[in-house]
Amino acid sequence: MSAHAAARLRHALRTPLNHIIGYAEMVEEDAKDRSAAILAAIVYEVRGIARRIMDAVNEGLPTDGDVAPAALDALRAALRPMLQEISDALNRFAGKSAGAFETDLQKIRNATADLELFASGGDLLDPESASGTADAAAAGAHAGARILVVDDDQSNREILCRRLAREGFATASETGGEAALARLKQEKFDLVLLDLVMPEMDGFEVLARLRSDPAFRDLPVVVLSAMDDLQNAVRSIEMGAEDFLAKPVDPVLLRARIGAIVKRRKAEAERSEIADSLQLLLESTGEGIFGGDRDGRCSFVNRAAVEMLGYAREQMLGKRIHPLVHHSRPDGAAYPEGDCPILSVVRTGKPHRGAGEVLFRADGSSFPVEFSSYPILRSGEVEGMVVTFADISERKRTEDHLLQSAKLESLGVLAGGLAHDFNNILTGILGNASLVLESIPRSDSNHELLQEVVNASERAADLTRQMLAFAGKGRFVIEPVDLSRAIEDISELMDTSLPKPVRLSMELARDLPLVDADLRQLQQMVFNLVINAGEAIGERPGLVVVETGTRELTQAKRAAPFDDLQPGLYAYAAVQDTGTGMDAQTLSRIFDPFFTTKFTGRGLGLPAAMGIARSHHGAIQVESEAGRGSRFEVLLPAKAAPASKPAGGVAAATAAPERGRTILVVDDEDIVRRTTRAVLERKGYQVILAENGQQAIEIFRERNTEISLILLDVTMPVMGGEEAARHLHTIRHDVPILVSSGYNESEVARRFVGRRVAGYVRKPYTSSALLAKIGGALGAAE
Repeated sequence: MSAHAAARLRHALRTPLNHIIGYAEMVEEDAKDRSAAILAAIVYEVRGIARRIMDAVNEGLPTDGDVAPAALDALRAALRPMLQEISDALNRFAGKSAGAFETDLQKIRNATADLELFASGGDLLDPESASGTADAAAAGAHAGARILVVDDDQSNREILCRRLAREGFATASETGGEAALARLKQEKFDLVLLDLVMPEMDGFEVLARLRSDPAFRDLPVVVLSAMDDLQNAVRSIEMGAEDFLAKPVDPVLLRARIGAIVKRRKAEAERSEIADSLQLLLESTGEGIFGGDRDGRCSFVNRAAVEMLGYAREQMLGKRIHPLVHHSRPDGAAYPEGDCPILSVVRTGKPHRGAGEVLFRADGSSFPVEFSSYPILRSGEVEGMVVTFADISERKRTEDHLLQSAKLESLGVLAGGLAHDFNNILTGILGNASLVLESIPRSDSNHELLQEVVNASERAADLTRQMLAFAGKGRFVIEPVDLSRAIEDISELMDTSLPKPVRLSMELARDLPLVDADLRQLQQMVFNLVINAGEAIGERPGLVVVETGTRELTQAKRAAPFDDLQPGLYAYAAVQDTGTGMDAQTLSRIFDPFFTTKFTGRGLGLPAAMGIARSHHGAIQVESEAGRGSRFEVLLPAKAAPASKPAGGVAAATAAPERGRTILVVDDEDIVRRTTRAVLERKGYQVILAENGQQAIEIFRERNTEISLILLDVTMPVMGGEEAARHLHTIRHDVPILVSSGYNESEVARRFVGRRVAGYVRKPYTSSALLAKIGGALGAAE
């Protein structure tokens, strides 16, 4: 072998050896940082073997003469056992999770395979095509791309810069936002990797200042943060970041994202020069794209654009774009072409991105868009523009829905807070009024007036329960419901919700058998049917009749839509109107979601009513003729016994207390404590008051032997009822705790799951209702 050939072979052998030694050093360093001691020891051993091979190559291929075939065979023989040692060392780690080290370990294996090829007698591959250099070649695709790493943590900066350098990127780093902004003004970078949490100036402020500066408005920024919650990600993207990656960053993912961004930015910068070669991309993208000349005439348009706009391609090409698709503002007002932001790039030569605009379809309808308009420059002169746009109708609907949900949630919080306060006030009114009512004879002229106060307070209590249900604190609960009374309770609401010329008539049967149902859902169902009836009549005089009664279904009498119901007794509610009625085709679709004969946005009332009826094991029957009105009848399974009539006035307590028994009353509202004490003391109880759970625990710890029962509020400052109950039972496990709250019983049961409670009294309560609950709880405890 000539000296020249020996030199080429020496170089070819040293290339994979350099790869083995270099990647072994990086893996060893990373392994030590990650406390992977076994792997660190293995690659240290591999590095030592590689250096021995390097010595053998230098000795077997001297630089000062030709190499005899025998010497070359001797070199191959010398390398084989050492290469086997490397393979054996790497195999000791095989089967274990290599994690972040796998890429570098595979590069060591590839380089070893190249050397084994030579040692076995084969021709060594040219270094430029060897497997060990494939990644370097791939990295070269991004050669010249400069990345600025901004992070206040030194280790984070070093790791990122090292990883990027392996991929062929040029990197620089800064420790904070001010330094990064200053450097960007001095040097050109293609991308910024920006940490979110930094002292003095956080990543959000850096991003805001970059986007407010025209010189850096389009500089790609990828935000990196250990704070990987959705809120930070959304905020970063909304502020103009290209991407958001959570720490620790996967190196493969980081490389892919940066590569994609660099490639995309490069393609955008060259768009005006390679328009013909981008035609396939333009046709395959989901964004609408069209081009225009200096006069605003369409020069090309892609598939997505013609589909979104509803025009044929020929209908757009050569036509002025603004009068065709952008002639009016979102409010319908005329849009002068001179004010068109899409065409502004032709005048200014500067790119423009915008939102809050609408484009018009061929059929005259419009849709909201976000758009980017770029000038096409030739020798510094504007020759036209390229416009990309996206239909954001779905996103706007989602945003509107989220906004509406946020409003409802805020209203719910407000309603819940108001209901809680009203309940406490009503407890004082109802408790004191009922207490005085019990002390005066029926013949007293004030008795009837006080009874009206009690009745009005109870109606107000119903309103607070509806507020709690709206706030999501009521929870759906199945209970025996009198259908007539449930409808009667919302009659005023239904009446005021109908158009003014429409009259509401109620024909409600008395002594109806009860149905097992959620009261609010049944009321919602009837309300929906009444509103639908009112809309069928419109703004002309008409009548809506709400009727209740019972119906016996037998096997023979059942017919659609009641044929799925079991034979037996049913309570029904019917809503009949004098509206326009429906033809057979309309009648067949009225329960389809979103089907409506009215304006867009309606169409869920009847499907919701059907869903409620079915969820209660009932059905809805509809009778209607065009021009003759409609009748909707809902059947619900009934219990055998009729609804019991509430007793007039205030009920008497179920049991008389033993004098001297002590009740601990725990409530944060002074009016509730005073009212409750007055009720209990009048009946002979001793009363101790506490303002919150913490105070109750302190009192009970000292006087638990004399306290017979605890009346405990749920919602209190300092310590609430749930936590207080747990501590009180640790002091004395058998003390009866009667829970008092404006929430319904199912909500209280959920809050006190696992806690022993003797009963529940709902605020606001009358004196007799409170005494009955206390008497029952004390009786059960004996």
